[in-house]
Amino acid sequence: MKRKIGLMGIGLSVLSLMLCYIWGCNSDSDSTAQEIQDVEYEMWANLGDKAAKEAIDILSNAPETKSAFREDLIVLTNAGYAVIDGHTTQACLDGLRNETGASVGNTRLINVHSASTSPLWFFLYEKNSGNGVYCETETSAINLSNFEVADDPFAQVKLYNIKADDEHLYANFSEANEELFVNKGFGGNEFRIISIANAVAEGAPYDLTRAFLYHDHFCPGVTSGYLLVKYLEKHFPLTETYNKYFILSIPPWCKDDALITMLNETPGKRGYGVFHLNDEDKAKLKDEAKNIAGIFFRWNGDSNNPMGEGIVLSFDFSESKKLNNWGEDTPWNWWESRFKMDIWLLDYLNMPEDFVEVIPFNGNNTFFLEDLEGITQPSDMVRPGMNPLQLLGLQNQG
Repeated sequence: MKRKIGLMGIGLSVLSLMLCYIWGCNSDSDSTAQEIQDVEYEMWANLGDKAAKEAIDILSNAPETKSAFREDLIVLTNAGYAVIDGHTTQACLDGLRNETGASVGNTRLINVHSASTSPLWFFLYEKNSGNGVYCETETSAINLSNFEVADDPFAQVKLYNIKADDEHLYANFSEANEELFVNKGFGGNEFRIISIANAVAEGAPYDLTRAFLYHDHFCPGVTSGYLLVKYLEKHFPLTETYNKYFILSIPPWCKDDALITMLNETPGKRGYGVFHLNDEDKAKLKDEAKNIAGIFFRWNGDSNNPMGEGIVLSFDFSESKKLNNWGEDTPWNWWESRFKMDIWLLDYLNMPEDFVEVIPFNGNNTFFLEDLEGITQPSDMVRPGMNPLQLLGLQNQG
């Protein structure tokens, strides 16, 4: 009897070892894997550190840079979004933070959304002088076999002053266009870097900053989405009864990334839909609907027993376009006009009523789900074959 128990014990021990091996319980392999992770982390952090040191060295000798400029550095990068040979790059952020003191908390470390296939880049901006240094990583300078970074890992390094004032960038847009946009001085990231760096330097509120970081650049369209949200919060807020938004964007433009980011209503969570307008649709719009931005529902979120209230909003760019010479015919107008309006709109972020208006339905500012024929819940508005403009009487017939 004792012999049988002994054999059984040995069998259980062997089984335990086998299971431990299969399930990865080997402490040596776990330790090795952790060591590899640590070495890779150090490599990426070292790369961020190298970018910061190189840019700081250049900035320290640049015209107009103050001696204490490090305290005002704003750091932009797509680290974490860029992926190199299957390896993520987020540890670069720690290297940048350690060398510059910039962080997400003090709104000086700006992590810009990008495609995973985009080159890894860094931009250090000294907001007082307007000097900025762009560093783009050379992929071949990163050895992912030994996790080592070459002494000179950057394919492109450029210093340029991008400050939004009459003495710097505004003084000569044609020169900036040639130096940066035509020659891709910031590796194709020219508008996103110029617009974001200046907005952050001007003290853009963090909820707006989150929106244009997700959008990957700052533009008047993103600001229009921000102002629409501010209008909703003030004039059409969620209530105990209607505790969820559903948004039908008509037509979609850059505003949508701000609406999604700020309201957390996404297509994936079925809180967001879009209705595109072709030229025929636009021609049929009634005058009061020419600047339509979307239909906004607040509802109880119950698909079985839905209750909801809607409002149609428009957004008018005409005054801001007029004040910013939007129509000037130059090769660089597309970014000059948008950039000027970006900066101009920052002074109007608390005045959504200057740009947003209600488009009435049957003489009322708001309406209920039961007022719409064939609509039982907000998502019905985006069914195939459904035309919400006709449903709301916002198109001329014929």
